[in-house]
Amino acid sequence: MYITDMSAFYVLTGQVTYRMTYNQFPHIRVRSGIYHFVKRVPADLQQHYRSDRVSISLRTKSARAASRSAVSISQRLDDYWHGLRLQKMDVPALHLVIDDEADVPDNSPTMMEAVDTYLRLKADKQTPTFIRAAKRNGRYVAEALGNRPITSYSSSDAAAFRDHLFDKGLSLGSVKRIFGSVRSIINLVMREHGIEGSNAFAKTYMPDRDDSQDRQPVPQDKLIILQKACRRLMMRCAGYWLLSAILGCVSVRRQGCTETISSLMHRYRTSASQRIRGGV
Repeated sequence: MYITDMSAFYVLTGQVTYRMTYNQFPHIRVRSGIYHFVKRVPADLQQHYRSDRVSISLRTKSARAASRSAVSISQRLDDYWHGLRLQKMDVPALHLVIDDEADVPDNSPTMMEAVDTYLRLKADKQTPTFIRAAKRNGRYVAEALGNRPITSYSSSDAAAFRDHLFDKGLSLGSVKRIFGSVRSIINLVMREHGIEGSNAFAKTYMPDRDDSQDRQPVPQDKLIILQKACRRLMMRCAGYWLLSAILGCVSVRRQGCTETISSLMHRYRTSASQRIRGGV
């Protein structure tokens, strides 16, 4: 009888302690004298948990220390659960967010405008060959990729431009020269306009191609045939003596002679006059 009464006393005492602890400190429970944090998982978030409640030992027998720990854990849980709920929500005003590059205005110069700026800035180095090469290379880009703002070109566009040049039959050396010119144009114009970003043509891969061809001089027999044809034409029309003289000078220089163009011109004029008087 005594044991039964004592058991009832301990059970009753435990229930009273439990109720007093719960009323004073929400989410705190006492088990064997150790305080625990216990909080039910909200119904809309239970799919993220293996249990319907969170139970953590606070590892203390002090009610004051358990209370401080419980407040901190509860706050962190509430913040985490709030973040989970936000992940399920649609982003407010998502239709106003710019997610397409086409919506962003590009005010950088176009390729051909960049060429004009480049030539203006390089006025001290302009030669007919320099101007012609810059305009030609810029036109290549505009024809292959469109005359777009220079910052709108991507690395994939540069690769497509490289393949386009190879398809036109250009050698690797020619393609590299064109890319070097285009890179210089875009780099200088970007610096001039204070444009941030990278040059799409800066690091384009160039495959190893053994397609270079050495330019051979015109064969001597071909020059002789051309020279004779010009001489015959010159005999019929004395006004063409200069063309023949120049071709003769080229041939003579190839043979290692030092005869000047003036003496050649005099020799051909004399020969033409004699043939004309002779009725040739």
